[in-house]
Amino acid sequence: MSGSEMLAHTRRTIDALNGEGPEAAAIEEPLVTVVAEIDCFDVGLREDIPADHPQIVPQLIDELCARDGVESVHRYGPAALVVDVPDWDELRLKLWCTLWLQRHLPR
Repeated sequence: MSGSEMLAHTRRTIDALNGEGPEAAAIEEPLVTVVAEIDCFDVGLREDIPADHPQIVPQLIDELCARDGVESVHRYGPAALVVDVPDWDELRLKLWCTLWLQRHLPR
């Protein structure tokens, strides 16, 4: 790699790390984030979901409550849930919620 190519590559990398440039613009925030807490999971939905589709979160809660092993789901903010599901792990809950949202959100 020549000096000018290395400089261009370095600048693109720095821009991407600072959240700028085409590489950073292509990165989309995930639909769901899940954080394991003591005896429950904290589930965060992407902020635009309840704002743009207010009916979708109650539907998600209803269907999640109907799943085997889910003991409770509490909504404590427009995009925030607390889920008590002792037999699931963080990845399973995130995958379930993400797939559900992908199927139910309008494209």
